[in-house]
Amino acid sequence: MQKKWNRSQKYHKRTRYLYALFFDSEQAVYIGQSVDLKKRWAQHRSKAGKWNRCFRPVELASYDMTQHEAEAMEELWRCKAVQMGWRVYGLPPGILINPYRRAGLWKRWKARKLQWKTGRPEIAPARFPWKRLAWGLGVMMGISVALPWALTLVSG
Repeated sequence: MQKKWNRSQKYHKRTRYLYALFFDSEQAVYIGQSVDLKKRWAQHRSKAGKWNRCFRPVELASYDMTQHEAEAMEELWRCKAVQMGWRVYGLPPGILINPYRRAGLWKRWKARKLQWKTGRPEIAPARFPWKRLAWGLGVMMGISVALPWALTLVSG
């Protein structure tokens, strides 16, 4: 005899798939979860899905967990996408969100350990070299200040 839980299905552990829809031309990604991956992708592709742009679906991972736990994993995957340089969409039709703002150090650290199933996405957006630019400006400013000062010491 099977026990009836009298609770919503979202409290039961079942296999949940986390997936990403990559919008390569926009350098953006949408991350979601479902118990039936093929059906969910078909929903995204339909007119009711509201995604009127081309996307590349990728399965990220599958977990045996409750809906609440799967939503927490979604947040980690969104942080991972930001770390990889992708802009992250929330709900359709493409509202940009920044999951990094709410994520603490613990979530950011856990997100770094996640691995894309396909390795690094094929077309990752280019990152602007802020660190190298800052180092270069620092060196130039140091030279422009230190050189005249050194010349006054030598000549005077």
